[in-house]
Amino acid sequence: MKTLLKTRIVPVTLFFLAFSLNLAAEDRIWTDSTGKFQIEAALVNYDGKEVRLRKKIDGKVVTLPVEKLSEEDVLYLKQLPAEEENPFAGGEEVAVSPFAGGEKDFSPETGRGSANAEPPVAVSYRNVPLLPPGTGENSWSITPDSLKTPMVDFKPVGMTLPYDNQELGVFVREELLFFSNVEAAKVLTGRWHKEKSGEVWNSRIYVGDLRTGKAVSFSMPFKAVPLGISPGGKRIMIRHDQKEGGWGERSLVEIHQLSAAGKLDRIGRFLPFTADSRDEHQKLEKDIDEGYWIGEDHVLLQSAATGDKRLVLLNIVTGKPVWTDVTFISRGVLAFSPNRKYFLLAKDNRVFLYETLTGNPVGQIADLSSGAVGGKLAIADDGKKLSLWDNNQMTLWNLATGQKVLSFTVIGWGSHQWLTPKYILAGEQVIDASLGCTIWKYTMRGPRNGTVWGGGYWYQVINRSTLQIQSVKIPHNSAIESFAKIPDNKRYAVQPGSAVSLVIEPSVDKDREKIEKGVREKILSYGWKITDSAPVRVVLSIKTEKEEKVSYGRFRFGGGNLEVTVTPRTSLMKIERDGKILWQSHVTRGAPGSINLDDLGGKSAQQVVNEQSGADYGWFTRVPIPKTIVDPDIIGQSVISGNGISQ
Repeated sequence: MKTLLKTRIVPVTLFFLAFSLNLAAEDRIWTDSTGKFQIEAALVNYDGKEVRLRKKIDGKVVTLPVEKLSEEDVLYLKQLPAEEENPFAGGEEVAVSPFAGGEKDFSPETGRGSANAEPPVAVSYRNVPLLPPGTGENSWSITPDSLKTPMVDFKPVGMTLPYDNQELGVFVREELLFFSNVEAAKVLTGRWHKEKSGEVWNSRIYVGDLRTGKAVSFSMPFKAVPLGISPGGKRIMIRHDQKEGGWGERSLVEIHQLSAAGKLDRIGRFLPFTADSRDEHQKLEKDIDEGYWIGEDHVLLQSAATGDKRLVLLNIVTGKPVWTDVTFISRGVLAFSPNRKYFLLAKDNRVFLYETLTGNPVGQIADLSSGAVGGKLAIADDGKKLSLWDNNQMTLWNLATGQKVLSFTVIGWGSHQWLTPKYILAGEQVIDASLGCTIWKYTMRGPRNGTVWGGGYWYQVINRSTLQIQSVKIPHNSAIESFAKIPDNKRYAVQPGSAVSLVIEPSVDKDREKIEKGVREKILSYGWKITDSAPVRVVLSIKTEKEEKVSYGRFRFGGGNLEVTVTPRTSLMKIERDGKILWQSHVTRGAPGSINLDDLGGKSAQQVVNEQSGADYGWFTRVPIPKTIVDPDIIGQSVISGNGISQ
């Protein structure tokens, strides 16, 4: 079978590096037979059975059998001249496991541990189990993984951190806020920038105590991106980005221990996403995208590949992966139970539930609210409720049983988080999960990188000289009271009994009668009435998008590329009143991912692409329409700024 695969043409610059190596006198990277340990060391002696290495990091000498070395190192030793005697023989002999020891007194303030650090452990996926596909069950029974203390039992203290814009260079970005559990009450954040030369990165990591409002900061002479703080607040995880050749960056994960004296001790450096025979797609994509703490001794990492992404649960004590998975990024969404005992992975139009530490499948959800998983998952702090916000549709499940509870419309975009077991923050809207509707809207002016923790909404405010971390309680009491005063029959713009008009625009030029019949039947089944003069209109249309060129690569039959022209078309349904959109949904069909040349049947590739990129008319009868839509005109609004909440 011959297939054309859609490709994007990217200009590539090749960089050639020259290296100088003295075979036995200079330091080199040595790897043990498992691929877990690495060390930079000079060869002291080799007698055919044992090798003695002087470690660069501390000058100590280790002795180990040749079979403990990697195949590459053994080959290197065999190529050495037999009569050569290493000039650095002698020294203290340390009888420990291969490459044990290393720098303990890491001090980011002085820059130690960066240029002269021990090489990171390259994570090997040999014999590591893959995440099972799931149980096939559409329900399950688990004990909710609720937080011991979901809300703070003290008055949290905001904090002000030093932040001098005068020192900034060509690039700066503030990272998200990361929180420990409520008992530890720690927060992690950071920033980084390039010097004006554009070559040198500098970073600052902050760890704050929310009981006292005090923070310690650490300066790091490299691009250090915070990824998270452990539940107990004693360990932090950062991404150490470093350039690799002429393409992208190669990301390390560094784990640091925060001492009682406010010092950082680095306890691990890992290179989790190197390419191997099973990861050909990652040869140019070795970055780390996300990292999550699972207890104190494990982290879940996700690669930054543009296609499939690798997930790996890594034991930071042993440096070994527990399980791994590769999932297509446009379908893969992660969410964790409050203590991260369970995690949810959305892919292939299903949501799978797993035990995090074992990777054992628990169950799956197949009856999703839309045809694809493109939204975001979230779990309430009591561990009892699961939500999916996808294509303006919010769906709730009972997490203990996997059973669907409620589905309703939320117009907007962005991520969503549970504020309490009753309220959800979706973009800038607060949702009452019991009623399935928006009760208030909060506009953000100044705050950035907001997140929910301990019963409050936390965010950063930046001015010329300080970085402030603040919190507010949302929804605030007056917002709840105002919404409660609105009569039930005034809360919704559309609900059972409402009158609507159905409008099918001329752009819907195919199967009009079939589409109108299907949409009418759905509307009437909701209890709505169809009246031509109703101010609320259900509008169906087809939009022609901008023409684009797509290149398909030829494989196994001569190579080269085949270029075609594609005009995507978007099927759109919206419900509006007086020109204001109450709800809308759409689907766009463009170029297919691949073309099978055996099935062309005498047609050109352009003809096949035209047929497969046409409008999806059947979507109009498949798309889920909300039964009730909250009236946007009755929703109150507030502003969150550096001064808190204002009406």
